Amino acid sequence: GQQYDQQTEQYYLRARYYNPIVGRFMQEDVYQGDGLNLYAYCHNNPVVYFDPSGYACGESGEIAGDGGTEPKGKKISKLSKVVDKIMQKAQKGNLKRSKHYHGRLNDLLEQEIISNPDAVYVTNNNKQNLLFRKVNDVVIVESNGSSQGNLITSYGPSGPRGDSGASIFGGSSSEPGMPITHEDIINGKIKQPGGETFPPATQIR
Repeated sequence: GQQYDQQTEQYYLRARYYNPIVGRFMQEDVYQGDGLNLYAYCHNNPVVYFDPSGYACGESGEIAGDGGTEPKGKKISKLSKVVDKIMQKAQKGNLKRSKHYHGRLNDLLEQEIISNPDAVYVTNNNKQNLLFRKVNDVVIVESNGSSQGNLITSYGPSGPRGDSGASIFGGSSSEPGMPITHEDIINGKIKQPGGETFPPATQIR
């Protein structure tokens, strides 16, 4: 495994030192096949790729929810099948909501977004929730276990802001929700109550 240097607070990956604070290697990559930025770590996407040697991004690997690695193709294929299954259920009007569901969009709009999204993302954390986006509205769905396909929440300008949205952005709960953009999703800028933000996500469709 990687060795942590307590003095420099960096990780030694056999070929180079990695600084977890800035998310960059501290030396140039001697391998020229990973792009123009010789200091970047795994195309700046450590959820999908990994670099156990420090020499080259592992394009055939992906970090799994348990902290291990799986072949990228296999992982993406699994997620695609889950997405297809959830979309098919939505097209038939067969959607379930989680126990703590707190969506702001109406049922028909949620169904439409999941049935025909502009884009689909997976969160870069162990939960690996799926985000279905259509224009600036999103529906967040569970992807694992027996609760796979259950709706967690939904929001955007097509629904009301709600109490939580009003507490974050101001205004009244009946005002339209804030638009959710592609950049907000992939950069982890979707705000939550308490000052936290939703985990960054990777687009898979």
